[in-house]
Amino acid sequence: MPIADAPQGAPMPLRDVAWRAAWVWLPVSLFFLAFSWQGLTAAPMWMSDADDALRLVQVRDLLAGQGWFDLHQYRSNAPDGGVLMHWSRLVDIPLAAVILLLKPLLGQAGAEMVAVATVPLGTFYLALLLTGRLAGRLAGRDAVLGACLVAGLSLVVVAQMRPLRIDHHGWQVVCALAALNALFARRPRPAGWLAGLALAAELAISMEGLPLAVAVAAVAAWRWLRDPAERAWAVTMMQGLAGGSVLLFLATRGFADLATHCDAIAPVHLAIFVWGAFALTVLAALPRQSMPVVLGGFAVTGGIALAILAWAAPICLGGGFAELPPSLHENWLVTVPEGRPVWEKRWPLALQIALPLALALVVSLRRMMAMNVAERSRWGEFTALLAVAVALALIVSRASATAQVLSAIPLGWLVGRWLATLRAGAPLRQGLAILAGLLVVLFPMLPATLAASVLPASGDAESRMQASLQACGMEEGLQALSRLPRGEILSLIDMGSHLLMGTPHGVVATGHHRAVAGMLFEQAAFKATPDQAQAMLAARGTSYVALCVNMDETRRLSEEAPGGLAAGLVRGEAPSWLTPVPVNGAGAGFRLWRVR
Repeated sequence: MPIADAPQGAPMPLRDVAWRAAWVWLPVSLFFLAFSWQGLTAAPMWMSDADDALRLVQVRDLLAGQGWFDLHQYRSNAPDGGVLMHWSRLVDIPLAAVILLLKPLLGQAGAEMVAVATVPLGTFYLALLLTGRLAGRLAGRDAVLGACLVAGLSLVVVAQMRPLRIDHHGWQVVCALAALNALFARRPRPAGWLAGLALAAELAISMEGLPLAVAVAAVAAWRWLRDPAERAWAVTMMQGLAGGSVLLFLATRGFADLATHCDAIAPVHLAIFVWGAFALTVLAALPRQSMPVVLGGFAVTGGIALAILAWAAPICLGGGFAELPPSLHENWLVTVPEGRPVWEKRWPLALQIALPLALALVVSLRRMMAMNVAERSRWGEFTALLAVAVALALIVSRASATAQVLSAIPLGWLVGRWLATLRAGAPLRQGLAILAGLLVVLFPMLPATLAASVLPASGDAESRMQASLQACGMEEGLQALSRLPRGEILSLIDMGSHLLMGTPHGVVATGHHRAVAGMLFEQAAFKATPDQAQAMLAARGTSYVALCVNMDETRRLSEEAPGGLAAGLVRGEAPSWLTPVPVNGAGAGFRLWRVR
């Protein structure tokens, strides 16, 4: 079907975009609220993802009196003083606000249930609103509703903003969309600053947004190279990034932790941003703006920025996980599903992620080529950003939600064109082809499911882990642990966050890369002989041992150390220093012992 360009026309007013976003948001939200109801009303509340569970623990600790600038998780690896988390308080604010507001009316449990349901859905609405706004700016009025539909019906997008999904990924998507909305606005000075502030918020929330932030900055730099009169975009964006990053750092981290970290904004990153803003401001003031001068200025600015990083934090040149020991990188990090490439996913999920992205790139490229030269530049810039987002999504699957909302722009334009053709009375054959195309674009899970029926079955680590946690009997196990005197639990890494959320106990480790000491101890203890493990736990004062015998981590520990503690517990050969604790009604996988 040919993809021809049409006049864009005036952008749709924000009020009308908001209504169209609401039309999509309301039914989708009601559906996923009903879908999540069992987890919301469970006792204790059930979250399938460890990051969501630990996020709620962090908010509870804040409301219980832990300092605003104190980001330690004191119930994880307590003998060593807890674990300093790299998460941002920005994500805690809306959750804490809802709980504080509703606790007098609904109690703690009721307020938490409303918070973990409404805050993600609020994030979802913001994402749809910004998607529709961006579609209107780039592709015209007819693309707004189509873009909201494509984004709102994407299970990949909703998975990051559904009830109970309270981690930072949804807010990253919102910040990225805010930055791109500003990038494609009309006036560079306020828009550039807003884009920089949005990128500052995204990086404050997580350094995972750095590659896309670099791509956005590259587009602004390209505008400068193409036309020196456009240099305000790059200058104001860098000023907004630097100023916003400094303000957010002072507001959320203060002076409590000035150490250099590779996984979160640290003083070294602030120094780089401030240097970049200063250098570009000076470069923009030079009277001569020839391409060699501008390129030379960019090279000097980037070179000194890299030199600052290499001098102050050389280890960070290796990325955000550079500080992780090789043993944990091999035995834990590579098994984290969201950090793995798309081609390692189950076929239905891999196709559901990749199919819309591939279609969007094709549509975007063809639309760009159909434009005249004067109109091609903005859409070409967007297509370049979309290509970067798609590449990131294929390599690291947790970045796929951002790529999906960006892909909704060209796909939304295509949906708008198809719907206009149907309204105009398309011939039967063309109408059937359009309906088939709409099904593929709006419901990519349909062709993915059909393909899965003929392709070899496979299971990814994420689906196996969630299934094994649910089959383990965690709900009954948490209830049994809550009746026991408070103490530390030696458990599997993937169980740690749920144990913290559902019980008053501490754990040796959770599955988070800063919990290095606890994770190393957990692996050593489970692989040690029973006598060695007893001495290790006695020295720590650990009170309980818990595991799910059907989880991948248990299988791996048993295979690596057949004579170790974990392997013996799986075989039912508990040493005499462990007393079994009955767990009424638990699934066949959950095991709990008290350390004598």
